[in-house]
Amino acid sequence: MPARLRGDDGWSDVCIRNVSSHGMMLVMHQPPPRGTYIEVRRGSAAVTGRVMWVRAGRCGLRTKERISVAALTMATAQNDNAEGLTVERRAQARVHHPDASAARAVYMARTMQFGTALALIAAAAGFAAHKTYGVLSAPSTIIAGALG
Repeated sequence: MPARLRGDDGWSDVCIRNVSSHGMMLVMHQPPPRGTYIEVRRGSAAVTGRVMWVRAGRCGLRTKERISVAALTMATAQNDNAEGLTVERRAQARVHHPDASAARAVYMARTMQFGTALALIAAAAGFAAHKTYGVLSAPSTIIAGALG
């Protein structure tokens, strides 16, 4: 079945040769490297998954969601623009890797923790400075009042 593939290099033509409930075999001129996340479209049906193996113009795709074989076989392989779908305008397609998303989330969490700790330390230092000023200024106020 002819279809379209969106990978790191943008859109390209592929042929779906084998489909199972959580995977498919694709035939193309230049398969994406193992571990790459790609999207395969046939008409309005879209499947997203990770390339698990690559051999001589073929690759195996594994998905988390169940693939609707009926939706793929009933869909017509139309041009993406004919369906009114958005076409990737970037030179390099934006690919979301779960590992990168997790690393970004950890980085943001650590940054927020650091900011919160810094704010608490600054507040504690301000409180300590205010109390120290109060303790040290009381005798000075008494002496200044006595001197007149």
